[in-house]
Amino acid sequence: PRSTLFPYTTLFRSAFPRTSYARTADGAGDWSVCTTPTPGQPNSGSIFVEARQVELPVVDKPSQVFTSPFDVHVDFPAGGTLRYTTDGSVPTLENGAISIDGNFHITRTSCFRWRTFQEGCVPSNIASRTFLWSEMPIGDSDAQMTVGHLSLPILSVVSDNRFFFDPMIGVMVQGENGIEGNGVDEPCNWNQEWPRAVSFAYFNDVDKPDFNDDAIFEISGAWSRRHHPHPFKLKANKVFGHGKTLDYPFFDEKPFIRNRTLQMRNGVDTDEGRPAERFKDSFLSYIIRHSGIDVEMQGYQPVAHFVNGQYQGVIDMREPNNKHYVFANHGWDEEEIDMFEAEEPDTLIVTQGDRVAFDRLYHLSFSAADEQSYALIRQLLDVDEYINYMALELYIGNNDWIRNNMKWFRHHDGGPFRIVLFDLDAAFNKYGMVSDWLSENFAGWQMTTLFFNLLENDSFRRQFIDTYCLMGGSVFRPELTKRLTGEARDRIENDLRAQGESAQFMVDYIDKWLVPYSNSYANFLKKFGLARLQDAEAYRLHIYGNDEGTVLMNGLVVPHGEYHGWFFPPMTVEAIAPAGMRFAGWKD
Repeated sequence: PRSTLFPYTTLFRSAFPRTSYARTADGAGDWSVCTTPTPGQPNSGSIFVEARQVELPVVDKPSQVFTSPFDVHVDFPAGGTLRYTTDGSVPTLENGAISIDGNFHITRTSCFRWRTFQEGCVPSNIASRTFLWSEMPIGDSDAQMTVGHLSLPILSVVSDNRFFFDPMIGVMVQGENGIEGNGVDEPCNWNQEWPRAVSFAYFNDVDKPDFNDDAIFEISGAWSRRHHPHPFKLKANKVFGHGKTLDYPFFDEKPFIRNRTLQMRNGVDTDEGRPAERFKDSFLSYIIRHSGIDVEMQGYQPVAHFVNGQYQGVIDMREPNNKHYVFANHGWDEEEIDMFEAEEPDTLIVTQGDRVAFDRLYHLSFSAADEQSYALIRQLLDVDEYINYMALELYIGNNDWIRNNMKWFRHHDGGPFRIVLFDLDAAFNKYGMVSDWLSENFAGWQMTTLFFNLLENDSFRRQFIDTYCLMGGSVFRPELTKRLTGEARDRIENDLRAQGESAQFMVDYIDKWLVPYSNSYANFLKKFGLARLQDAEAYRLHIYGNDEGTVLMNGLVVPHGEYHGWFFPPMTVEAIAPAGMRFAGWKD
């Protein structure tokens, strides 16, 4: 059929949140801003306004946990009408109560959403606050806990209650309008890709102000979707007038990044949904981050999570691992990067840019033993980070990896590829994984072939061997990891009591795996044919460092300056004194 393009593009103006741009009469008339949606109905029933938006209401109190009644004042423009809701729904001309003076007396847990209206103008954006009464009971009745007992930062999500719990449109229930998948043979609402507009607040974090914004809420994850608390994402969206980023230092280890998405993970990916194991990923991330090794990692902050004032439980706030991670950590927009992820069976899914650079890297890897080719490989791949990444995954025995859970990125204009480390929930599932797991299960796959090809280069192979040994002798040294997992446990243990949970199981679980492996990792490395260590002798080495200097083993920084583990000679150990000091010597 023939079609005609009408030159209307020059007529459209910048959009306002929760409005449309439409003709004042069907098929004719002027174009104007419409504040009332009328899908499938004539535009004659719509309300059209000027292209001017009312100012956002200004709230004089932050989101908070309160111990006694207090007053809140909301300032709004003269001549405007302040409407508000406390049930999570969006204030409109037909929905919500009216406040004449903007004064509110808070005596109980309340989730407010305010909006200003003025005749002939676009309504304001939404201002929101969450006020949680400290004596409100939460969690299991046996725990006898209240909001005031919580010690973690609080993440409060507020929207129309139907969007969360309605059997037809709720995203946090199995419901009556879902689809099968993600390990469940019955239709489930949480399997639907249903974005929901929400307000959220982040508060109760020591020495940080509260943060309130609007965002898109989406259930996320795969098999973890069905387990409580349900995993989800919060995505910044300029449709709501608050910008494309969530500009707040959510993660202490990354105070300057600009997040476009926040990801909430429950860490449960098994049929049984074993809650005791759901902190494996976050505890391992805590250990790895404290080592200081160079690897791309998501920020981590556990939070106490509420929906419309109802406690849901402890959940892990993380950065995403997609293009938004790259933007937050490197400042590159999606059109500036190449990015792809691995999926079964041996498939690379390009999500941004193209795979031209990877294909060249893969081709060059077949001649990696040649130093000229290896020099070109180093231009296409951050070899140091890649070795750290591969040694980490192989040491912890993550068997839900390399076939998936791999995301590569680079700057399109010539930067080397780096890989994001994420989803370590399946760690400790394969003992001695380095010895034969890749060759027995994924021989011929692109990711395996690339790694095996690179091991043909002498310097790459030597660095991988040394880095793998650093994992056992330093990064995952049992005495150290026992202390670090204890710190991670203490961070969340108090709040977990409300759910009848404890993280002590994960402390013991990690220790039970790492202690014997710290004594045997050298033997498994010897069984790995491409390491060429079959006839090599492994030796024990103990280095007691301090916090003032840097210790190097074959040029690699020893995390924490301390090493107690196996190594394969030749080995050169070097101590570097900090500025203004000198290295006096070694002690027996």
